[in-house]
Amino acid sequence: VSRSSLSRNEGFGLSVWLNQTSKDRAEFLPVNQTTNIEYSRIIGNLEVGILHGNYCGDFWVNITGNFFNESISNGVDIQTCWFDKQDGKKLKLQIGHNDFQHSHKISIIISPALNIDGIIEYNHFYFGKYGALLIRNDQYVEFYDLFRTLPAKFLIQQNYFMRNKGI
Repeated sequence: VSRSSLSRNEGFGLSVWLNQTSKDRAEFLPVNQTTNIEYSRIIGNLEVGILHGNYCGDFWVNITGNFFNESISNGVDIQTCWFDKQDGKKLKLQIGHNDFQHSHKISIIISPALNIDGIIEYNHFYFGKYGALLIRNDQYVEFYDLFRTLPAKFLIQQNYFMRNKGI
């Protein structure tokens, strides 16, 4: 998705939801999957601006150079694979050079953060009402023993936070 407007939708701005929740389910053949959302305007959507989630295997998500404004729910919601035997396959995530303004919830949420290599850099977060960036696994306490063994690596650098509020 490039140079597009995803604005004022009653649902999601964009949702890539492959929902791979069972290893035995054969609705599709897992292949390399890549999603790019770049240089677009994501404004005032009732649900999440960009939802990407629940795919297991090698895949890339690149969210670069976008303008998010007045997101009623979270601006970006990334959900990762819970499977423990991935043979080194994981999500490669790049979120950079975006502007998040006046988010009503959290600008970027990654939960659970499993089987992921992520880079979040050069973003601007202004006037968020509930927070700017949340990466967590703690709401899944019943899966603690599994989650602590799964890889998650992030590089978070050169972001700018101004006049955001938190909990």
